Amino acid sequence: FTAGHLLLAPRTPIIAQLFVRGLAMSVRKTALCFTGGKDSTLTLHLLAQPLKEGIDEDLAARLAKCAGCKVEMLVTFIPAGQPPDFKAHPLDFMKLQSEALGIPLLTFETHSPYLESYRENIKKLRDEHNIQVLATGDMMDVSNGFMQKAVQGTDVELLTPLWEMERKKVLALVWAYEMKSLVTCINVTKFAPPPPKPASDSSADTTPDVPAEDTARRVPPRDDDAPFEPSTMLGQMLDRGLWEHVLVPCKDKFGVDECGELGEYRTMACDGSLFRRRLEVTFREEQSGVYRYLRITSSALVDK
Repeated sequence: FTAGHLLLAPRTPIIAQLFVRGLAMSVRKTALCFTGGKDSTLTLHLLAQPLKEGIDEDLAARLAKCAGCKVEMLVTFIPAGQPPDFKAHPLDFMKLQSEALGIPLLTFETHSPYLESYRENIKKLRDEHNIQVLATGDMMDVSNGFMQKAVQGTDVELLTPLWEMERKKVLALVWAYEMKSLVTCINVTKFAPPPPKPASDSSADTTPDVPAEDTARRVPPRDDDAPFEPSTMLGQMLDRGLWEHVLVPCKDKFGVDECGELGEYRTMACDGSLFRRRLEVTFREEQSGVYRYLRITSSALVDK
C-alpha cells in the first residue's frame, strides 16, 4: 500500500482542463480553520502546495476548487471566558505549528448562541482581513451542517476539499506530503465493546515524561480474539504500519473510521513538507473519562 497506488493515474483531457481553468483564477484570500491535526494540516498542504502530476480525476476536481486560494492565516475558535483546555490540540502547540509553517494563527472567542457567534467572527474575517474563503478539513457532517450554516449570509465561501473523500486516499495524501502526525487522544469506547467504565481519577493514571520519538512503538499483527488496548496507539505517529496493523483491523471488527472522523482518535501534525522546522515534544499519558490522551509537557521547534 503506497500513496502512489492511490494517486498515480494518467492525466486525462478533463484533468488538464481543470488545471488550466484553475490557473486562470484570481487569488482568493483564504483563512484555514485550524486545529493542528492531520485533517486541517493536510488541507493546508492541498491549498498551498497542490499536487500537479499523477493524480486521478476526483482529486483533480477537488484541487480545481482550491485554485487561487492563498492561505493568509490559520484560525482557531475557542470558548469565551475560560482558558482553552483542548486535550487533543493544545493551543501552545498550535502556536508553534504556526511559527513552523510561517503562517499567523488568529484565535476568535465564541459564545452561546454559537452559530451566531461563529457567523459574527466569520464576518470579522471578511471585514477586517478581506477573507473570501474559509477552508476546513471536514470530511463528513458530524455537527448537523454547522459550518455550512455559519457561513450563510457572510459572503465568505466555505471550502472543504476532503469532503467525503475515501479514507485510505486521505491517508495516502498525508504520507505523500511527508506529514508526521502524532496520535494524541483516544476514545477508548470506540475500539472495543462493551465500553469500559470511565476513570474517576485522571491524576492517578499517568506515565513518566518521555520523548514522542521514544514511544513510536510498532504494533505487531494481533490475534483477532485478543483484547485490544487502545492506549497502545498513543504517542505513535500515524504511519502505514499503524494503519495496517491497528486501524484496518479495528475498522473491520468495531466499525472504526480510519481517519477518526467519529471521534475515535485525534492527532497533532509535527512535520510535513510545508514545515520549515519540525516539532519535538515530550508528554505523559493521562485519562479523563473515556478519553486517554497525551499531556504535552514540553515542545520545541528543531531544524529539519
